[in-house]
Amino acid sequence: MTHKATIIPVSAVLLLTLLGGGCSKQQAVQSPAEGNFPADHVIRVSTEVAPTTKGSYTTDNIAEFDLMVTDVTNSKYSFKNTKFSKISGVWVPERTLLWGGADDVVTIYAIAPCFKDRDKWVTGSFIRPLMIPFEIEAEQHEESNSSDYLGYILNEKNVKDCLTADGKLKIQFEHMLSLVKITFKLGTEFNNKEVPQSDIISDVVISGTQRSFYPNPALNPDKFTVQAISSASDVKPYFKKWTPAKDKNGAADKTGNCTSVYECILVPQTVAAGGLKISFKADGKAYEWTNTSDLKFTQSLQHSLTLKVGKDVVIASGFSATAWTESEGGSLFTE
Repeated sequence: MTHKATIIPVSAVLLLTLLGGGCSKQQAVQSPAEGNFPADHVIRVSTEVAPTTKGSYTTDNIAEFDLMVTDVTNSKYSFKNTKFSKISGVWVPERTLLWGGADDVVTIYAIAPCFKDRDKWVTGSFIRPLMIPFEIEAEQHEESNSSDYLGYILNEKNVKDCLTADGKLKIQFEHMLSLVKITFKLGTEFNNKEVPQSDIISDVVISGTQRSFYPNPALNPDKFTVQAISSASDVKPYFKKWTPAKDKNGAADKTGNCTSVYECILVPQTVAAGGLKISFKADGKAYEWTNTSDLKFTQSLQHSLTLKVGKDVVIASGFSATAWTESEGGSLFTE
């Protein structure tokens, strides 16, 4: 986020304050359009979020984001973090922003949702990297996207190569964190009286992961690198789905396995063997599971862990990493 006269190396720019001139005071420059470059030079945007699932942002429900532009060619057209809001389906900035020219080289950063302490990101003529952490919720809910953070970087491109045919900057957001799905597969002994028709798993808590992080663009010029910080603390996932044991005809099957699925978003990190604990209750009885090998949670991916639960034991039957979607399956299985 800069001022007019200073050009800051791209590798130093983080979350980001391009030293600050106010574009709102500039008049729209009228000039002939160059291909997809807008004649009035006004920055207009469209957004896309992929892949998506519940409990996270989607292309349809994202409502605001911060945009930061560094014009390497002409610092007059560099802008500090500027809030965009969706109004009647159109992205509207809090002040008018202009492109310098079609051939100007720019680096673009976008983060959603907007910074909570937006004023703290501007400090005179300097950037404050890694000073204000982001944090996921300790207790998460299916209809909330408060733990989902999106990022986008376009590094040193000509403006004309950043724009779509209609002259808009298309921001293709990626999830910066990890989606985690835990499937509890219950043994047949839980069907002794009758097959439970509603969830008998409760009080699920994941212990041993760090909830705070910095999204750092300096480590990768094309993508925010998430750096977990702070001490490990608990996260409570939300209930997703209960599936009672059924036979092929759809009738209750005492010889089958009921399953319960819980989900949450975690900060990308590697948890050493013995460092992660999942505690829960099954039919009122307390259980705990601890990882016996390292677990790596990678940004933008969904991680699936299946726990087999018996009357006296809980065993991990698989850990996988796949695209952040509703689909099942994957690879990287760990017993």
